[in-house]
Amino acid sequence: MTEPKSDRTSSGRTLTDEEIDALSDEVAETDHDVEALKTRRRVDPRWDRVRPTSFRPVSTPSYGRRSKRAEAEHTTTSEIIRDGIRRLLEVA
Repeated sequence: MTEPKSDRTSSGRTLTDEEIDALSDEVAETDHDVEALKTRRRVDPRWDRVRPTSFRPVSTPSYGRRSKRAEAEHTTTSEIIRDGIRRLLEVA
């Protein structure tokens, strides 16, 4: 068995051996619905912190050009796309 990567909480407090044992016993005793867990949609936890007002997947051509421009401007491809949409809406 491999050693755990960390024995600290997210706040940095070190867990005691007794606390670790109690937590592992609690998890082992919990009745998990494996099929429900398999079908549950996995969502990136960052989406809870940053919620766009709306999200629409779109296809765009020329990923290479966007990537090069983003790198040259020290930004992200998403910001390049958002900037392009802002400019388009200003003209319309």
